[in-house]
Amino acid sequence: MWFDSPNHCASFWVMTIILCIGGFLFFIEKKKFLAWGFFGAVIFQEVLLSMTYSRGGYVSLIAGILFVWFFSRKKWTLSFLASFLVIILLTANGVDRIKSIGITEDGSIGNRLLLWEGGLAVIWNNLFSGVGADSVGKLYTAWHQPLSLNEAYATLINDYLTIAAGYGIFAIFGYLALILSGLWFGLKLWKATKNPLLLSLPGAMVAPGPESWRD
Repeated sequence: MWFDSPNHCASFWVMTIILCIGGFLFFIEKKKFLAWGFFGAVIFQEVLLSMTYSRGGYVSLIAGILFVWFFSRKKWTLSFLASFLVIILLTANGVDRIKSIGITEDGSIGNRLLLWEGGLAVIWNNLFSGVGADSVGKLYTAWHQPLSLNEAYATLINDYLTIAAGYGIFAIFGYLALILSGLWFGLKLWKATKNPLLLSLPGAMVAPGPESWRD
C-alpha cells in the first residue's frame, strides 16, 4: 500500500479491525445488515494483516480482540479471534512466522533483544536529560552493540525506550500518563453508555502497536 514498511501497514490494519469489531457489536442487535457489512470488513482486513507477516501485528490484534472481549464479554468477539487464527493457518508460511516469535536465534529477534538491553543502558546513563532522538541509535551502535555485529539503528525499535532514551525519563512518564488517561476516560465513558463503539476506541489504543516493535 502507501506505507513505508509492512509493520506500519499492520499497525494501521490492527486499529481499523478493532474499530470495525466495535461497529459489528454495535449494530448486530439493531441493524443486522450493517453489522454483517462490518463483519465482512473485519475478515477482509484480517486477510490483509496476515499478508504483512508482521509478528508484532499478529500479537497486537490478538491483544486488542482480547481486550474488547474482556470488557464486553460478547461471544461474537472471540469469533474474530478464531477467524484470524484460521486465516493464519491458511496463509503461506503464516504458521512458521508465528513459531519464529520465540526463536531468539533469529537475527531479527536476537539483535532486537541486544538493542533493548543496550537501550536500557543508554536510558540509565542519561536518565533525566536524554541524548536527543537523533542520537539514540547512533549511541547504541557506537558503545553498546556487540563487536560481532555490524548493524546500524536510528532508534531502539521500541517507541517507549526510544522516547525515554531521547528525551529523558520524565518524557516517557508524561507520554504514558497521556495514553493511560485516554484509556481511563474511554473505559469510563463506555461503562456509562455500554456502547461497543466506545469500547473499541480504547481497544485500538491498548493493542501494542507494531510501530513499537517494528516486526
